[in-house]
Amino acid sequence: MDIKTVFLNGDLHEEVYVTQPRGFVQKGQETKVCRLKQALYGLKQAPRAWYEKIHAYLIAHGFCNSPTESTLYVKCASGVLLIIVLYVDDMLLTLVLNEMHVVDFKVELYSAFEMSDLGLLHHYLGIQFKQCDGGIALCQTKYIEALLPRFGLEDCKPIATPMETGLHLSVHDVGDYYDATLYQAVGCLIYVCILRPHIQFAVS
Repeated sequence: MDIKTVFLNGDLHEEVYVTQPRGFVQKGQETKVCRLKQALYGLKQAPRAWYEKIHAYLIAHGFCNSPTESTLYVKCASGVLLIIVLYVDDMLLTLVLNEMHVVDFKVELYSAFEMSDLGLLHHYLGIQFKQCDGGIALCQTKYIEALLPRFGLEDCKPIATPMETGLHLSVHDVGDYYDATLYQAVGCLIYVCILRPHIQFAVS
């Protein structure tokens, strides 16, 4: 798309010239391009378009959106408590009381969307879940093991303390320069702090 600025009768105007990409030019219609009527998977606006669609669907089916967490939906009616957590196109569905309500709601979802039921929760957003008699056990072992080779730390030796003892840091300290990509590990460690709060101080 080319934009040309011109003056007509002393007023500023912009003329837009639409050109088709090289190799996709259709003779006789060189100034025409396709208009995108819906967001396609993989495009920048696709996640927002999907969220707006699933949001409208859930609200129409009696769910309330959390005022503090936009991806959390709760439905509480007639002794039924359904909780949904969204992450892009992944949905975590849990229920309190009658399990048949989950089955019924899944049938409704299948009729409206193309979905796959992965059964009981075992892995979600880098966190492993194990169903136990006393509840649910959570861990991030696989997530951490995947981080080590990513940052070249698979040969590091384990230590009992998460950081050097007696270390004093200052904003005025000048040290050696390091590869900036290594500091991406800090963001990953912040996520690990969810289940390992004992490293929170060292990561911060």
